[in-house]
Amino acid sequence: MTKTRDLADLGGGFIQAGTGAVQRTVESKLQDMVSVKDFGAVGNGVADDTAAINNAKAHATSTGKPLLMPEGLYNISGITYNATGPYLYLDDNFTTPVNLGLSSTNNSILLTGETPNTTPLEPLDTRVLLSSTVVANGANHADAARLNLINKSTDGQGNTAVYTRATNYSNALAGFALYGETRHNGGTNIGCNVECTSYTTSGSLIGVNIQNTSGGSDDHPETGGPSLLSPPTQNYGIQIQGRTGVGDLGLWYYGLYMRVNSIKSTGTAIKIDSDCVTGIDLAGGTFSTAALRLADQQNITFEGTNVIRLGYNSTAPGGAALEFYNGANVNIRLYNSGICDFRGNVRPTVDNTNDLGATTLRWAKLYSTELHIGGGEPIITSGVGTPEGQITAPVGSMFTRTDGGAGTTLYIKESGTGNTGWVAK
Repeated sequence: MTKTRDLADLGGGFIQAGTGAVQRTVESKLQDMVSVKDFGAVGNGVADDTAAINNAKAHATSTGKPLLMPEGLYNISGITYNATGPYLYLDDNFTTPVNLGLSSTNNSILLTGETPNTTPLEPLDTRVLLSSTVVANGANHADAARLNLINKSTDGQGNTAVYTRATNYSNALAGFALYGETRHNGGTNIGCNVECTSYTTSGSLIGVNIQNTSGGSDDHPETGGPSLLSPPTQNYGIQIQGRTGVGDLGLWYYGLYMRVNSIKSTGTAIKIDSDCVTGIDLAGGTFSTAALRLADQQNITFEGTNVIRLGYNSTAPGGAALEFYNGANVNIRLYNSGICDFRGNVRPTVDNTNDLGATTLRWAKLYSTELHIGGGEPIITSGVGTPEGQITAPVGSMFTRTDGGAGTTLYIKESGTGNTGWVAK
């Protein structure tokens, strides 16, 4: 026969159910938690509960015990606060309320809360559902929250150590599924640090995965319709944003920085494998120095049969800035000094078309060993000594002798098809 006991039957003793439980006094058991009503708080919205709540907080702080504020209206220094709780304060400062709801079949602990539409009387107390604070001292690591997932599942949609979800309605302002804030005062501050450790060569290792599931049947607001099948144009996978009004303090020095030994020597720093219209768009901003900067001896290579290579080489004459080459010979090289170096023929796409220069845009100087003109291609050239027996050219060609004298400076090719027929004028 099971005996039923009430508080009077305990006779000042309490024993918790379970193997190994020891007897305690009822007073000791009830003092495991501090309630504001233990110190005289009424919670009817009329009585002044200021002193009672302050005394309860002070005692809970000194003893390190949780503080309980049952549901009620508490008049604190003339202001009435509505506790829809019960609120259980778990931190030493007792500034963050935690509303413990009933656990469901899918949750070990279910925390629910809602902020009012009006301005809260204590914003810090009403906008935070769950808060954890740890003060790190010494050389050991300190984590305000640590969640570990041991994944043994071979099916399903994937298992996560942390899952967050933010549902934005049509008129709502920004809602963050995950928001991290760091405050820098020396040392190294990292807004988000993701560490991946792989112990196998199979599968994939991804540091950060950003996936857009717009339009999915399970991704729309709880009381709304499905998401737009065509998202807005201002949709960013990663947005790097600074803060205005604080000068350089609110700006990043590098938008994307890959440290030494972060990418394999045989790997690719950035790979774009998408059917997008533009791979990299450098428009939309004012670049004070350069949109793209390459260090000495670095190149940008466009793969293909005929290759274009951009870069700067301080050891080349003038520093080659742009090269067109076929893998063996450089065809065209543009230098940063303004020199254009052609390693082959420069010709129009159709015979006897296009001009080199114009009547109002003339070339200042033309340096050439031979100048071929006309349909029969007579040449104009120069050199030392007589061209007779030396220079092969068609009839009508001209030769200027740089060491000639009176009657031997200009030669005309008047006959023959070889290197003879030159007549001095």
